[in-house]
Amino acid sequence: SDIDPRNPGGGLQTLKWGEFDKQKRVLDVQVFGGSRGAPGSAGVWTTQVSCMQACLANTSRLCNLTYRYRFTPDWRTAEVGLRVNCCCICSPCCPAFCDLPPF
Repeated sequence: SDIDPRNPGGGLQTLKWGEFDKQKRVLDVQVFGGSRGAPGSAGVWTTQVSCMQACLANTSRLCNLTYRYRFTPDWRTAEVGLRVNCCCICSPCCPAFCDLPPF
């Protein structure tokens, strides 16, 4: 196929296996699995993989990279933020607790 490896498109992330708090209107989804995720949350992101992406995926798993969706009161839109556990390799069992600034 004629897929550009720098922009593969067609990536998919399911929100089925996230941790949802209806009162706070927040959904946390671990992108590449990790510690303390919702059941079945290991590897919910799918796209074509290069060697560099595989290395980044493993680092993300150690850091418990998590997408945090904050829904508006009318449930029509959401802000998507990133969370990690800043401990990375030292303590990969810690849940994601640190919000990364938008970039």
